[in-house]
Order: sequence, then C-alpha cells, then structure tokens
Amino acid sequence: MQWTECAFFLPKLAIIPYMAMIAVMAFVGFFAIGLGSIPWLLPSEILPTKIRGRAASLSVLMNWAANFLVASIFLSLIRSVGGGLTFAIFGFITLIALGFTYAAIPETKNKTLEELKIGWFYKG
Repeated sequence: MQWTECAFFLPKLAIIPYMAMIAVMAFVGFFAIGLGSIPWLLPSEILPTKIRGRAASLSVLMNWAANFLVASIFLSLIRSVGGGLTFAIFGFITLIALGFTYAAIPETKNKTLEELKIGWFYKG
C-alpha cells in the first residue's frame, strides 16, 4: 500500500467532506491569483492595441489547449507512474513556468504602454 492510499482508511468523520471542499476552494483561489491569471491579463497589459484582440485570443486558446492536454493525460499518467511522480512532474513544469514568468515577463505596474514597448524591445 502506498502512502497516497491512506486517505481511504481514515475514520469516517463528518468533517472530511468539508475539508475536501475547503482544499479545492483554496486551490482554485490561489491558482487564480497566481499563474492562472497570467494568460488572461498579460496580453491586455503589454500588447499594442492593434494586435491586442488577436493576441489575447491566441493566449486564451493556448491556455485552454494546455488545460485539455493536462486533463487528457492526467489519469493515464496516474495509472502508469503513480500519484507522487505525476504531481512531481506537474510541479516541475509549474516551477519552469514560474521561472520563465519571473525572468521574461516585464513588470507593468505604473508603466504606460509606450514605456513597456521601449523596455520590451530595447533591453540594454
């Protein structure tokens, strides 16, 4: 028996369903204020008005394609390599995305579109 199967042997407490609901809500909330909002908000902040609509559409399309890919391979990955390694793989991918975001995406707070354009294309 793996450690991930221990939850099925917990005593049947009335609080466990509520704890699961709180955990899901916490995940959704923290993801929404973290990496989850980037594909929705970033195009409107850094792209010129001329291409903003198309680029935002492409960003959202790629976001949904990635969601579909994760949903499609998740159960197969759980069955083939187990839960721990599956979450380690997705955690590693998240760390790569976080590193890329930190290194490559410009800070947009209190900057005009023109300042962002200069900073983005003319890094010195």
